[in-house]
Amino acid sequence: MKLTRFRSVRWAAVVAVLCSFLEVAMSYSLSLLVVSDIRQLFFHIGLVVGVYLAFSVMLYLKMKTKANAVFFLEQGIKQSLDHYHALLSYEDFHQKDHGERLSTYVHDVNKVLDLTLEKWLSMVEKAATTLFVFLGLALIHYSMAILALVSFGVMTIVPQLFQKKLSGLILQTQEAKEGYLAKMRELLQGYDTFLENVAFSVFFQKSREASYRYSKVVLKTETFTAMMSAVLTFVNALVTVFALGFLSYLVLIGRVEMGAFLSVSALLPSFGAAVMVFISEREFYRSGQDLYASQFADVNLFSESSNEWTSALWSKQAGLIESAQMKDSPTQVIEDLALHNIHVSYGEKAINLPSNLIFEKGKKYALTGESGCGKTSLLRILTGQILPQSGDYLVNQQVNQGPVFHSLSYVNQQTFLFNDSIRRNVDLKGEHTDEDIKRILSLLKLDAFEPDTLIEDNGSNLSGGQRQRIAIARAMLRGKSVMILDEATASLDQETAQQVEKSILSQVPTVIMVSHHLSDATKSFLNQVIELGA
Repeated sequence: MKLTRFRSVRWAAVVAVLCSFLEVAMSYSLSLLVVSDIRQLFFHIGLVVGVYLAFSVMLYLKMKTKANAVFFLEQGIKQSLDHYHALLSYEDFHQKDHGERLSTYVHDVNKVLDLTLEKWLSMVEKAATTLFVFLGLALIHYSMAILALVSFGVMTIVPQLFQKKLSGLILQTQEAKEGYLAKMRELLQGYDTFLENVAFSVFFQKSREASYRYSKVVLKTETFTAMMSAVLTFVNALVTVFALGFLSYLVLIGRVEMGAFLSVSALLPSFGAAVMVFISEREFYRSGQDLYASQFADVNLFSESSNEWTSALWSKQAGLIESAQMKDSPTQVIEDLALHNIHVSYGEKAINLPSNLIFEKGKKYALTGESGCGKTSLLRILTGQILPQSGDYLVNQQVNQGPVFHSLSYVNQQTFLFNDSIRRNVDLKGEHTDEDIKRILSLLKLDAFEPDTLIEDNGSNLSGGQRQRIAIARAMLRGKSVMILDEATASLDQETAQQVEKSILSQVPTVIMVSHHLSDATKSFLNQVIELGA
């Protein structure tokens, strides 16, 4: 990941360098306070205060530009993730569960920012500090510059003794964290099983074991890091003591002014500290780059200099970045859907489908059959969510290669509702009037609800039947000539189910529906009932 692609990151780096210069200038300016004239002392105090004031202002700007860089980089990664997910096929998206994808947004993005941007800016700042301190020491006396070079050499060589071990521990910590998250996700998903079997003792045991394994690795890493820091601090202290002792000797023999002692005593320790931090941050930065490469390898990262990123971020409907691939395909009128010799299998289990199926415009079809006979798989092929392993799926006599949601409406078995108003759940794009929404709600026996009625988390304040009918309303409001329903009325009582099915079958020209229980009233609307697995 090239951080300098981001304009905000470049600005943050520039300000960090300027801040380092002023920080070094503060230490160097201390020598000005050792004078023999009272008027000169007051003048020099004013200069030192001015340097401190300038540093304070620059420190504020450093923190502000860094926060700005974090903001833009975070938005860049997250919106790029949005873009990446929108382009995934149905099968590719479901290779990971929602928890894993959520973890990428919440944990991995923040971890990458911490290990890359934070560490990179710190490295820039410490590299600048090292250079400016070296120049300051050289201006005081050439011997101090030589001692600084010796210190730099020692501080560079000593960490090499720890580098391989530290890199391994950092990797182990990341792997242990992922293992802990996976185990806790599994245990929490199994909550009902523990409850039903009165087995929370197993939950406690497995949770403690997972926590112990992760914490043990973290403790080992922190202990090693503490030892490494202690060794480097001691080495830095030895060099500092030797340098200050030698400087005292130079002061005693009159080769260096007394004020220089104040500057060197402040500059030299910061030189060693800057080298230590730079070396340490470099290891974490490398691990951050590795993490980014492993977790975001397929994500095309936008920067804030990209027009499409900026417009998407600041537009009234900020969110998904549209590209030519993501824009809705032109809606086509579906004349017929045909499947010839389709084969689908899940592992070793093959789904047996009729060798030839044709669904014609203006007709109504019902799919029936025992559980597992392939009804849902067939609907997913018809909508283009999955592609058959063999055979042909034709839409208007053309082989279909992807989702066809732009030309039909689909009601899934798994109803999902957003924590928002009914209006924003039924009319996702905000293209319809209140009258349109109320008409659909009335048609589906949802007259008791107003468009502004708030739906709580995934419809927790609604019954299962109400949730299903709102999902049906969402599909019907799109006004497509073809509707596919996967047991869309399963949660409704028989009377309401018949009324809803009648509304759909009388309003939508072409309907393909899966149902376990077809009433005589519903059958009267159908042109064909197809039994699968027979």
